Amino acid sequence: MTRPNFLFIGPDKTGSSWMFHILTRHPDCFVPVAKDIYFFDRYYAKGMGWYLRHFDAASPGAVAVGELSHDYILSAEAAERIRRDLPDARIVLCLRNPVERSISHYQYLRRGGEVGDDFDAAVAHIPRIIDNSRYLARVERWLALFPREQVKIL
Repeated sequence: MTRPNFLFIGPDKTGSSWMFHILTRHPDCFVPVAKDIYFFDRYYAKGMGWYLRHFDAASPGAVAVGELSHDYILSAEAAERIRRDLPDARIVLCLRNPVERSISHYQYLRRGGEVGDDFDAAVAHIPRIIDNSRYLARVERWLALFPREQVKIL
């Protein structure tokens, strides 16, 4: 079974859809059809076999095999599981200007009809609009678990 050698861990609204689009077209790369597998945070109980089947279609010559699940950065449990189950995997995250990320998140929710026009009311109702832009403690958690040369911060 092919095992991933990289994981994009997030956060959301930092270019994961663009990155997924680019990686699916790169001849040396394989990413599963599903962008957000969320195995290590939401579906871990399905087991490693379930997870690894997502990578069955990877060609033997693929240099980079991985997945993009932008919520992994938010989960201490996911970080521990990845460290235990894929200790050599490269960890990739993209940090966007926190204000721009929060505004993008709000606009995304607004387009989807989840919030109204008032930004302050949206943040009061959905704190993650701002909280997901608070990077420091989350990045430090990953850097404590993985060697710095294994973590790529874009």
